[in-house]
Amino acid sequence: MKRLCFALCTLMGMVLLVALSLGSGRSASAQAAVPDFTQFGFPQVVGSVTFTPGTAATITGGNQQVVLPADFISKTVTFDLLQGDPAFFAPALPITDQGRTVVVAFAFRVTDVATNQIVGRFDKPVQWSVTDPGVVAGSAVFNTTAANPPVVTANSAPGTISGTTLSHPFGGAGVGWLILGAPAAAAATPGTTETPGAAATVAVPPTTVPTEVATTAPTEVPTVAPPAETATPTVIGMPATGGSSFGAEVALLALLGIAGTAAGLLLRRRRAS
Repeated sequence: MKRLCFALCTLMGMVLLVALSLGSGRSASAQAAVPDFTQFGFPQVVGSVTFTPGTAATITGGNQQVVLPADFISKTVTFDLLQGDPAFFAPALPITDQGRTVVVAFAFRVTDVATNQIVGRFDKPVQWSVTDPGVVAGSAVFNTTAANPPVVTANSAPGTISGTTLSHPFGGAGVGWLILGAPAAAAATPGTTETPGAAATVAVPPTTVPTEVATTAPTEVPTVAPPAETATPTVIGMPATGGSSFGAEVALLALLGIAGTAAGLLLRRRRAS
């Protein structure tokens, strides 16, 4: 018995070690996988710079600008500003935002010069901005995933708007982004003025309804009242109680039988030992 317990404990320990090693391997591979957004709707490189730690840099691409602080990352990297076609992302907008204008679609690709690996997180956020007539009050930043088709969701921070310029800090390059125009105004429905009139016309008929209810109610109540067959349900309910008590006795006998069998097996084992 002791040998069996020892073998089982050893086997469980080996299984636990294998599970932990597999989990750590998966987490390490998940951290290393940073998407290249040129493959997910942002094929154009509109601005690029080789960043050296300790020296601030600025990237300008069309109407966009990215300011890299001197300590935004502690390694030499190539920072690419990517841009995509707004028409590609418009169908992927959430249902509640369909119809909004996609002002610009952009992403970052930051590559470690020493290892040629794409970097997903920064030590300090970079400051991005766009200046466009489509930026108005109500414009907002949306995230887009590295998938085909992309999944678009609202960013937790809408950004800061000053005139036609929207700025936003970004601390990594794990997703792409869209800048949307203001939500479309709800179209006025001319039929709303007719609804109160319809309600007024419906309010007139109630004078006829109570007269019909009053005439039918007293005549039908006395005819329905006489059926005195309510005693039959009590007879139907009686056998159910007798059946449940019989089932309890059978269950008790079964438990006694199981207990007796278990006791017999224990006695046999003791005698055998």
